Amino acid sequence: MTFHRSSIRLAGLRKQFGPHKALDGIDVTVAPGSFTAVLGPSGSGKSTLLMSIAGFQELDAGSVYVDDVDITAVAPQKRGIGIVFQGYALFPHMTVADNIAYPLRARGLPRAEIATRVDAMAKIMEIEPLLARLPAQVSGGQRQRVAIARALVFEPPLLLLDEPLSALDRHLRDRMKEELRLVHRRTGVTIIMVTHDQEEAMELADRMIVMEHGAVIADGAPAALYRRPANRKIAAFLGQANFLAAREAAHGAVSAGGTTVDASVLSGTGGTLLIRQEALVPVAAPRDHSCLTIGVDSLLFRAGRYVITGQVPTGETVTAEFSGPASEVEGRQTMYLEIREATLLD
Repeated sequence: MTFHRSSIRLAGLRKQFGPHKALDGIDVTVAPGSFTAVLGPSGSGKSTLLMSIAGFQELDAGSVYVDDVDITAVAPQKRGIGIVFQGYALFPHMTVADNIAYPLRARGLPRAEIATRVDAMAKIMEIEPLLARLPAQVSGGQRQRVAIARALVFEPPLLLLDEPLSALDRHLRDRMKEELRLVHRRTGVTIIMVTHDQEEAMELADRMIVMEHGAVIADGAPAALYRRPANRKIAAFLGQANFLAAREAAHGAVSAGGTTVDASVLSGTGGTLLIRQEALVPVAAPRDHSCLTIGVDSLLFRAGRYVITGQVPTGETVTAEFSGPASEVEGRQTMYLEIREATLLD
């Protein structure tokens, strides 16, 4: 099968529901073959954005382009875009094979070609033994594969995923992340996925778009947004973070949390120091620079890692997460945490 790698351009998208601005002038270009995650809290506009691309949501203003062709006025069924809805929306009375074949029948393809495409898609998704079963007779992960197969069988220029993993338990969700990575590697199709899960977005996508109140507030590679966010709001949204008041010291260093943080571990500018939990590493003895001393308030053991929360000499609270021998952690009232990386924010 031939999968297209189309570019998507969104120009000035606006949509308002009463006083609520669901989309407030969205300008985004998505590269061919990329995997883009759109994330944000409930009401941020991410689902409205996805439905606008698919054509299920009429816009107040703006245009949607696929490979520089304006499809804004094109009906959803004629846009040729694949979409996997939250919950998958499979037809319960149809077999897996018939579910996959549905978009091809709707397009009037010959029966022989439909059978060939369904078989090819089932092979790619590794669901060949399931073709005669009903959706209720397969697992949640298998239903997701069927939904993706149905969305890709007509070789769309773009695949839209609407919270594809939200209905799954943690174990199955982890397995399905790998499935989505595999689909992207095998097909190379351009994917836009909406999610509220930051971890999911960072693990799957090569680009993240963060939305709030109908606007894009961050856009970039996951690692860059996580490690060097533009401001405190974005930093807090993208994972766990410590924030300490900082002031300038000599030689590009800053004073924060009762220690001097060397320029060698710093990036950015501003008066707030961001330290991710995993950037704090326990050491046996205090150090003069880039080392926080904390009075331990709580200790949790979580999936092979310790999570320690305590106060630094300035009275601010710090949390660190790391792996290590129990003897280095348990029973400690005071700990010393080396700062491996930190970012200054305005």
